[in-house]
Amino acid sequence: MSTTDAVLHEFDRWDEDLARLEDECAAGDWAQRERLMVTAQRTVATYRGRILPQLRAEQAPAVTYAHVVADQLTHAVDLLDDLQRELVRPGQTSQLEIRINETLAVIRALGTVVRRVHQLDHAGQS
Repeated sequence: MSTTDAVLHEFDRWDEDLARLEDECAAGDWAQRERLMVTAQRTVATYRGRILPQLRAEQAPAVTYAHVVADQLTHAVDLLDDLQRELVRPGQTSQLEIRINETLAVIRALGTVVRRVHQLDHAGQS
């Protein structure tokens, strides 16, 4: 399995994990704040532990692309981690929820970019 294939597999695992988490939250009638907190924690752990290290390990010619995406994902994951920590403090929860959801959307969008570039690379090689 290539590094890119491994990264795509990790994106899929993350998506599946979040889908299972959503089911657990719905079944357990979790509050929105709890859902966001756990979603943020799992996302940070997955990206820092598995996805970002693999993206940084990409070899040429995709090295520039992979490193740019990894850099942007690192910034988004760091922001998500900071926002998740703020969520435990009393305050403007609705604004934090919006920022967390926006940051999760950025992370998903960057994952879509990785998938799309991988698809284009494979189409070009065929």
